[in-house]
Amino acid sequence: MSTNRLVVLVNGLPGAGKSTLAHPLARELGVPLFGKDLIKETWADVLGSFPPDERPQHEWNALFGAAASQTIWNLLAQSSCGGVVDSALPGRSRRYVEAGLAQAGVTPTTGDLV
Repeated sequence: MSTNRLVVLVNGLPGAGKSTLAHPLARELGVPLFGKDLIKETWADVLGSFPPDERPQHEWNALFGAAASQTIWNLLAQSSCGGVVDSALPGRSRRYVEAGLAQAGVTPTTGDLV
């Protein structure tokens, strides 16, 4: 695995334009796009948007979100060139993002993780 991988996190509130920026950015940089919404929507198409049991909807949504994030870190770990991560990452999730990047073998060297 190359140690010189480019990883860009595109973060922001829902509807702020993350995907609008992330798609052309990934294309221009020649790296894959890892979009949390795309993963969640694909899983919902297969598994359904509603819990299969008596679990509350908010718990089901949280599970989808956590599983999609974990999938992004796993895919990023396998990408020899890095990628653009398109996801709403609230400020309180900084430690989780740092752990995910570490799991993917990424050590931030420039910029600020906020």
